[in-house]
Amino acid sequence: SALLPGYLVMGSLAAARLARSGEFSLVHAFWPLPHGVFGLAAKGAAGTPLVSTFFGVELTWAASQLRPLRPLLRRIIRGSDAVTAISNYTARLVRELSPDVETVIIPFGAAVDAPESLPPHAIDPERFRLLFVGRLVERKGVHVLLDALRSLPNGSRVELDVVGDGPEREPLQQRARRLGVAGRVTFHGFASDELLRARLERCDALVLPAVVDAKGDVEGLGVVLLEAMGFGKPVIASAAGGITDIVRDDENGLLVPPGDAHALSRAIEALERDPARARRLGTAAREDVRTRFSWDVILDRLVALYEKLGARGAARR
Repeated sequence: SALLPGYLVMGSLAAARLARSGEFSLVHAFWPLPHGVFGLAAKGAAGTPLVSTFFGVELTWAASQLRPLRPLLRRIIRGSDAVTAISNYTARLVRELSPDVETVIIPFGAAVDAPESLPPHAIDPERFRLLFVGRLVERKGVHVLLDALRSLPNGSRVELDVVGDGPEREPLQQRARRLGVAGRVTFHGFASDELLRARLERCDALVLPAVVDAKGDVEGLGVVLLEAMGFGKPVIASAAGGITDIVRDDENGLLVPPGDAHALSRAIEALERDPARARRLGTAAREDVRTRFSWDVILDRLVALYEKLGARGAARR
């Protein structure tokens, strides 16, 4: 935190200098805290149009533990020529801070490339592989997932692979032992893209049991869902935050109330017992990623926005 003032000052000076060079037609600030400050400096120095993209967590922080930053965020929003949000949930948070702003929904895409074609998935009669991928923090809801495993009926074939690390790993491992489900849960820690790809190929379903944490944070979108869906996997997720922009219940996945371990358990059991339904959801999920969330689609939306702002700027000049 001691380095932040210097970072802001030097970053703003550099952004202003680059904007005055005339080599740039537009500035796009991702993570407006602090990069929106650089964007405002560039716009102030040369009138360069500014796009600011919000993800959600910066807005929940400003609504709770970082309330003194609300005026700065509001200034960034109002000083932007266009504001984009990664989900309708994030757009709503932007409007709560600045009600008159018009937001453009442009989601984020998957970090792991989906295969062009999918090999046939062999059903293992001995196990149903459930996968969780993410940082092990409260808002990911893995504690609820462990409770759901305990609620599964006797004879369930579900085995859970947890990929990711974080401050909650040891408490979650202790919880698994306390609940008596440690034998069916494997904590793998951090995985490379190659290992993650292998896990996505082998799993039967992916689960993201997100909750609203004590700080008010929740999933702004849920990119890991897109990664699994690109592999043709059915997903089970909480109806929380931006997840509902991706998952439509019983169309391309299953949605459950956040924090409801029994509903989550029933959804897991439903896919375990009905392979045809799981395949239908997985097929629809893969098509959705291709038509709504592929990088080609996202880039087309960004380019259209840039061209619109460029034309507007040229008209002003």
